[in-house]
Amino acid sequence: MNGTGVEITAGLGGFLAVFFLACVVILLGFDLNKRLRRLNHQEELRLEEERLNQERRAREAGEGDTGAPGESPTAEGPAGEGRGGDGRVGEVRGGAGDGADDRPSS
Repeated sequence: MNGTGVEITAGLGGFLAVFFLACVVILLGFDLNKRLRRLNHQEELRLEEERLNQERRAREAGEGDTGAPGESPTAEGPAGEGRGGDGRVGEVRGGAGDGADDRPSS
């Protein structure tokens, strides 16, 4: 207690101001939570719609393909033998002992 005997406090006005601010913060928290849930749901719907559109486009592109399966210019042969850079088929590259191994020798 001080020497004059007078108490200096916030009183009823200070209590009401703090109580009002606490209520506003709590209500803003609920509103923020609601908005975030809504945004999350909208994003999930957008991603699902995008995935369905990609599947539909892939299906339409597959129906429009008139070539026989495996006759594309980049198709590889049975054992992964594709065309080399000079057009030769079945060329084996990177065999043992040609220095193509990137591991350091120890």
